[in-house]
Amino acid sequence: MVAVKHAAALLGVVTHAANNHKVPVQRPDGSWSSQVIRDAQQTTRPVLKRRHQPLPPPEPATQPAATVDDLAWDRVFAEPPQKRPRTARAVAQVRRRREQDAQTQRRVNEIAGNAKGGEEHSAQQRLDGVRSRVLARVSANR
Repeated sequence: MVAVKHAAALLGVVTHAANNHKVPVQRPDGSWSSQVIRDAQQTTRPVLKRRHQPLPPPEPATQPAATVDDLAWDRVFAEPPQKRPRTARAVAQVRRRREQDAQTQRRVNEIAGNAKGGEEHSAQQRLDGVRSRVLARVSANR
């Protein structure tokens, strides 16, 4: 216990000396004074530079005069503005999501194309089809 207290006291003395170090400094008028400084000071954070040049402002497009009904329609059915991804990881996620959506749409279209539609069978025709399939299996297992 005594050794721990002694080590803590030594650490306190060293820390105080490091944070209250007096250094002689010459003033602009030529006189000398002492200044208390820290042994290690935190560095300032660097200013990050922009990675890309800003885009020029878009040129205004000339459009025909809109009526009140056109403006209301656009406001109701307008899509919310999309934010541009800020990181390469976000860009990759957006690209993957678009590829998955396209693949899903292709698969849905493929399934819809393969679906049998418009062929209405009567109950008797369906029953005859089931009977023939069952008889074919039974005869194959004998």
